[in-house]
Amino acid sequence: MTLAISLHQPWASLIALGYKKYETRHWQTSYRGDLLICAAKKKSRSQQEFYRQFLFRNCKPYNHPPDWEYLPFGSVVAVCSLTGCLKMHLKNETPPHLIDSINIEDMTQMELDSGCWKSGRYAWRLENIRPLCQPVHIVGRQSLWAPSPQICDQASNQSYDLETESQIRNIQSSGRRPTLHHC
Repeated sequence: MTLAISLHQPWASLIALGYKKYETRHWQTSYRGDLLICAAKKKSRSQQEFYRQFLFRNCKPYNHPPDWEYLPFGSVVAVCSLTGCLKMHLKNETPPHLIDSINIEDMTQMELDSGCWKSGRYAWRLENIRPLCQPVHIVGRQSLWAPSPQICDQASNQSYDLETESQIRNIQSSGRRPTLHHC
């Protein structure tokens, strides 16, 4: 069974674009498996400002992520595997007897900039991130939820391996305006 989570933009697209490998939450989950990353419909100036600042701090001029206006809203933007739910701690703290914990100070600045990293919270490890060629329209929900089989099929059929750099390079070198959909 595949589950989904709705995130506000730009955080959903930061996952789809490969900038964000952990989703930070105040609650844990025992779910492991395929996860649809959905961009919520809500837009705000604070979200847009966060995205502008994130790009300024973390992206090189030659790496052109999409402008705010081109981010999809109310759509599935990626499929990934949720492989772990790690309790966050600081280096000087002794993590409780947890096998699944993560030291906040070991995270990259980009990862720290794209989440709420505080001791006691949880970092959901996302692997095998596969953006969609075309976002799939969806009405999101809060928490983890089960999308319809049709939505899961549409998303799975449109996803591609984020590690396939040639697809991304071909589009960036073609002179077309960069968008989230690289196909």
